[in-house]
Amino acid sequence: MAPSDSQTNDATATGVLAGASGLDAPYLPLLPQSSDGGNSQPACSPQSVSRRRHLSVRPMDVQEWINKRFADITVDMFCAEDIDAGKIAIYSTHQLIPPPGFEDVWFPMGTHHSQGRLLRNEIEYLSSAAAVLLFSDVHDPVHSRRAFDVSSSIVSLESNAPPVILLPHFTVPATPAGEDKKAAQAGNEDMDLLDIPSLEELQVNIDVIVFGQPAGVALAGEVYSRILNQTRAASMLNRKLNERREIIRKAQMLEDDLDDAVWEYCRVRLRSGLPAIDDVIGPGQPDTIDNFVVGAKLGQGSFGLVCRLVEPGNPNGSSGQVLKMVSKKPLTSFYGIVSLKRELRVMGMLSTEEHSHINIAQLYQVYHTETHIMLRIEDGGKLDLYKRLALREQRTPPFPLGAKKATDTIRQCMAGVAHLHLGPQVVHRDLKPENIIVNEVADRIAIKITDFDVALASQPGRTKCTGKVGTFPFMAPEIILEKDFDPFAADIWSIAIVILEVICRLNLLKKGLSLYQNKKMSRKAEEELHMGKIRAFFKTPSNVNMLLHKFIQPEMNYFEDDANTLLTGMLNTKEEERMTAREMREMMAGNFFEFSDAVA
Repeated sequence: MAPSDSQTNDATATGVLAGASGLDAPYLPLLPQSSDGGNSQPACSPQSVSRRRHLSVRPMDVQEWINKRFADITVDMFCAEDIDAGKIAIYSTHQLIPPPGFEDVWFPMGTHHSQGRLLRNEIEYLSSAAAVLLFSDVHDPVHSRRAFDVSSSIVSLESNAPPVILLPHFTVPATPAGEDKKAAQAGNEDMDLLDIPSLEELQVNIDVIVFGQPAGVALAGEVYSRILNQTRAASMLNRKLNERREIIRKAQMLEDDLDDAVWEYCRVRLRSGLPAIDDVIGPGQPDTIDNFVVGAKLGQGSFGLVCRLVEPGNPNGSSGQVLKMVSKKPLTSFYGIVSLKRELRVMGMLSTEEHSHINIAQLYQVYHTETHIMLRIEDGGKLDLYKRLALREQRTPPFPLGAKKATDTIRQCMAGVAHLHLGPQVVHRDLKPENIIVNEVADRIAIKITDFDVALASQPGRTKCTGKVGTFPFMAPEIILEKDFDPFAADIWSIAIVILEVICRLNLLKKGLSLYQNKKMSRKAEEELHMGKIRAFFKTPSNVNMLLHKFIQPEMNYFEDDANTLLTGMLNTKEEERMTAREMREMMAGNFFEFSDAVA
């Protein structure tokens, strides 16, 4: 016989208080007393009322059903000895008296759960629990909210959080005549649960949902099976993680061996010119090197980092030198050493008395540390040409370049490239404004060509290069559109585009020829399309004059004819007919881009 309502309320209160030892006060009862003096009605939506129209919703029925579900089973039946975990923990969104024998593992809901918190005794228990069983009437939004709160609190334990198993719990519906009671119950419930919107949010914190409201031994077996599956999955995951850690460890050992092979054996065997690792200079960016202090960062890119070197005691001064730091990681291969050897060979040659030039940055010293290759180089100035031209184009505050500085910049760029080609016979292969350093003082400007990462020492007319090298849109069209190309002719094209931007504006080709990015195309296809446009445009020599006439800087109008003559020859799309460094030097010997007081 079911106890009276007053007995139920007293028993419920006693049970909750007994189970809430040391915990926050429990939630207020979910099922308020009705005015008919008897049965309490659940607070639920019209949809849930319709869905559960055949259910008996008296609070005692929920209590009776939980007692029946836990009848004839014990806590130990949920976790066997072969599961290396603690006992279960049980929560219910109903105000229920724990079934006999489950008082020690039954935790009441409290207001702290709605705040995403757990009490200290909960944390200690849950950190070693095998699983949490969460009983809730998921049809009811209030119950679903409470289930979400407590599951979120448990998940906050992160790596110490046990799996949360949701067991929908409400009274057993009446079974129509002629139907299998168990099948009808499970089927109807599963169909109902799939339609509950709040269940989707709740599942974020739930590991397993057990449908069908199993009871007795079936409940213990179902939970035990799910815990066993979770434990096996965790064990498999740990095994996979350990296997992955072992692979990483072996890869790290292989990487260390590769480092030794490349930076010790290959460095010497290939006569790279690199010194041995200097143990005095630690890994990473040093604070000092030789007698210099490593100062402010000047620039950073795919090549590495460049910092100014200053004299000790004079942090605001300049030593006239910079430190270029290149990470060894992308260079740790045979090809990396070959590339580095080529760069050091070129820079070393350009720093000799025979081949040095005022418009080319010199190399002073090479350092080798555990993590970097460091080059102490001549300081060409605070800005590169790209940044200086960008300043010219800004409106506030105005920072004009002026005709004299512009023509000086052009002549010095031509002089530097002519020296590279005709003296040491070096091709730069990546000429662009960013690789030209500018030092500007009052009415004077000086430039230095730098960054010889992909440079080659070669002989004009005897060397053909393959593969993409350089930066769009400064690359010659044949680099992208042909199988091979003459690197000397490609350099002439690149410096011509640089001169064009000095005379007119930055990104001239992109704007003048509408070379805008197409996200639907691959980068390779887009470059081929744009290079085809560039080649087609410059196939008509008069287009150079048209471009100049439309975009030339006002202060450069006087030099438009000079610019047209020079650039028409340098931008010839047939590389064998393109102007050479020797012809460019001969033009410089005349009055091309000569600034005079009359011009001013």
